[in-house]
Amino acid sequence: MLQIFIQVVESSLTAAIVAGLVLGVCAREHLVKKEKRALVAAVIAGAVAALVITVLRRTTAWINMGFCSTVGMVIALAASIVFMAEAGRKTNRRRVFLVSGALFAAAALFYTLPRVFLIPSGFLTAEESAASTEFLFKCAAYLAGFVFVLLTGVAAGKTAVSHSPQTGAGNAGRVRAGFDVVKAWCAAAVAVELFNNAAQMLQFLFARRMIPMNRNVFMSVAFLRNNSVIFLFAEIAVLFVFAAALFILASLAKRPEGNPAVRRKAQAAFRKKRRRFALVTALACFSLFSFTALKAWTKRAVTLSPPEPYVLENGEISIGLDQVSDGHLHRFAWTASEGIEVRFIVIKKNETSFGVGLDACDICGATGYYERKDEVICMLCDVVMNKNTIGFKGGCNPVPLAFTIREGSLVVLCEDLDNERSRFQ
Repeated sequence: MLQIFIQVVESSLTAAIVAGLVLGVCAREHLVKKEKRALVAAVIAGAVAALVITVLRRTTAWINMGFCSTVGMVIALAASIVFMAEAGRKTNRRRVFLVSGALFAAAALFYTLPRVFLIPSGFLTAEESAASTEFLFKCAAYLAGFVFVLLTGVAAGKTAVSHSPQTGAGNAGRVRAGFDVVKAWCAAAVAVELFNNAAQMLQFLFARRMIPMNRNVFMSVAFLRNNSVIFLFAEIAVLFVFAAALFILASLAKRPEGNPAVRRKAQAAFRKKRRRFALVTALACFSLFSFTALKAWTKRAVTLSPPEPYVLENGEISIGLDQVSDGHLHRFAWTASEGIEVRFIVIKKNETSFGVGLDACDICGATGYYERKDEVICMLCDVVMNKNTIGFKGGCNPVPLAFTIREGSLVVLCEDLDNERSRFQ
């Protein structure tokens, strides 16, 4: 079940941090009630739009998740440029500043949450009850990941708000420095997210041949997408560095003298800031632990079986039925265009049918499947596949792959594999 927790956090943490910081910087503008309601409405609109896209993706064939995500990222890119330009002004245009910040946060939720909302669709198999212990554990892990991400985003935003530029006389220099640190914190987090978005957008455009292929750019994009955890570690580093910087600035700020009540109030405010900085640091530490030691522990005993041999002739892959008729999972690999290895799996479901699909799914990507105690398991989220549904769309099932049975062999077209190579980049 830990895989589910890690999957939720890995899918949404960077967007939560960035959205929290952007909204936190907006909240420093001493918003009136109407502006606060507008920011909340923007966040809700982004989440609702993501939910609608998820429902349509599950119930219709109208939605292309890659296209929707790319549209959301383009909106986020444009909004972030305007937002950071306004934040850099000595006197920003208030309405433009707030609208661009709200639009960025809404767009971040729009392109992030569908991946998270789709995760539970693979929790319940045909042979499982919603009252089963395993299903309840999966739901608990999912909710824990969601709560952790939400808490991290809120804590980052509250920390940015708490370092107010109006802390009293005698602190002008330190206050100015503190304000600059908050803006730099937000800018660094946004920059990390935008680099991540740019890599995803280019991957989508290359895969759909919407832009000309450039080998150097393609190799850079492939490296970033294959090592996307880099962006997670970068956001965690941003949390560490800037939370520490703000804590130091708060510690150095001159304490008010004279009235004991004023001193006590200032000390209480400092303690509150210190607790908030400690919370952000603790959340960053746990995130780092989750993506390193905890993730490695969940995968410690699981390895994908090596690809098996087959016959390749005239653009067709032929696999003898006797090779895949033992009821166990068999993995095969073919090298597509641009040297990308495309994997697919074959398993005999019953006496009359085979399940054939890519070694990847729409939810977890190309992490693959393995066999455990005669069950087919998703490598990433640990969901158990119902063998009878392999070869059909839905949940965490392998992406279906067309095949034919001919003269005692199972035949797969190389062209079909080549069309799916973007999933394995």
